Amino acid sequence: MDPALSIIVPVYNGAPFIGSCLGSILEGADADIEVVVIDDGSTDDTARICQELARNEPRLQLLSQANTGVSVSRNRGIELARGDYVMFVDGDDMLAPGWMETVRPHLGAAGGTDVVCFLTAAEREHYGVDELVSATIGDACAPGLPWLTSPCAKLYRRQFLHERHVRFDPRIMYGEDALFNIVAQLSAESYRVIGRSIYRYRTHPGSVTHTYDARFLDSNERYLSVLEETLTASGRYSAARVRELVDLSFVRSVALTAIRTARIPVRAERREALRYTRRHPAFVRRLRSTRPQTGSTRAERTLYALTACGGPTVTTALVRAALMVRAARAHTDWVVV
Repeated sequence: MDPALSIIVPVYNGAPFIGSCLGSILEGADADIEVVVIDDGSTDDTARICQELARNEPRLQLLSQANTGVSVSRNRGIELARGDYVMFVDGDDMLAPGWMETVRPHLGAAGGTDVVCFLTAAEREHYGVDELVSATIGDACAPGLPWLTSPCAKLYRRQFLHERHVRFDPRIMYGEDALFNIVAQLSAESYRVIGRSIYRYRTHPGSVTHTYDARFLDSNERYLSVLEETLTASGRYSAARVRELVDLSFVRSVALTAIRTARIPVRAERREALRYTRRHPAFVRRLRSTRPQTGSTRAERTLYALTACGGPTVTTALVRAALMVRAARAHTDWVVV
């Protein structure tokens, strides 16, 4: 028989974490689940650790591939999954003790919902599509539903993902999670939010949101373009509202660009990143045409205004000074989702 739940675990060089991650999944889990680990070309002991665990655990399978990114890994997991539902767990995170008891009532014939989200901040079980989309994009005026962007701590009905062609975009390195969930929200006939926690998210200085990558600006432009196309094609939004949501996303990306650049430790590399940002045509064009939205936070609007008036160098210098003050707090920590 096919399992009730397929848990997809993409991992790259996760040797310090993957054992505890898989242990948190398998401990107390039902027999009718499968755990599909996609090793994305790791060069450390990740594969060996998973192979040793799989020898005595029939619910666990390991597949290795060349390093192609988390989106390709997750998409491959969707294609390989056999469960009625699919859930994603990142290889450096963990599931909370007793997660199976919380998830079980929403599986199989007892479920039937296209998407089930587990989130402690939820104040009710049903939210409108526009509320979900706005919260995922990060509109401060939307309901307070943090972590909607992440595909983790959610159940997706596998057949729904196939029927509606919901997949991660490998061309986008930051924002692909948001787009995946926005498409799911716009496509789902049923979406439930359960006010309980099943997920523990690990924050650490090496995570993608804390590091600089020269491809970010190109990737972000693709994200903004696809976001605009997706919202427009849904037929739910006026052109003005689409513009508001896209502008909101860009304002946030300006702040994120400044933070990522400020974290570059080598001064010469930081200067090169600033030169690249100042000359990036899409970034410059949007910087001139975007209208800061009330849905942005005050900090995001401030960083945007500084960048628009004084350029990214001034903004990055201020952000770097602020980060140095907070340097003592840069450590691995856990967030309860």
